[in-house]
Amino acid sequence: MNQLIIKQKMKQFKADGFIDRYSGDKLINPGILKVLSFYFPEEFPYHPHGKMTEGHIAYWELIPTIDHIYPIAKGGHDDKSNWVTTSMKNNSIKSNYTIDEIHWNNLGKKTVGEIITGYLVAERPININP
Repeated sequence: MNQLIIKQKMKQFKADGFIDRYSGDKLINPGILKVLSFYFPEEFPYHPHGKMTEGHIAYWELIPTIDHIYPIAKGGHDDKSNWVTTSMKNNSIKSNYTIDEIHWNNLGKKTVGEIITGYLVAERPININP
């Protein structure tokens, strides 16, 4: 893959905080998953083309990819103003639909701060009995 494209993708992933902008789920740097596959190829297989039946499901659910918010197939532009970080799974589900067409219109618009705050509130229960 072209090094410029890789750098552009990583810049987008970092800008979005490795957060899936459609679901709010945390994603993992692809290099970390590949290291796991290198050391544990049987338990954590990697497929270079993302074939679900041959690679670990974590690649499908946790690896970030770029999605076009407004699909190119519908006249959207291939530039960073139309890019968003999402998982391979959500990118596949969304396909060539707009977020309005699949009723994800309240998703993808969250700021990183809103996503992180939601995570902290939902997943860090307050212990009232210390």
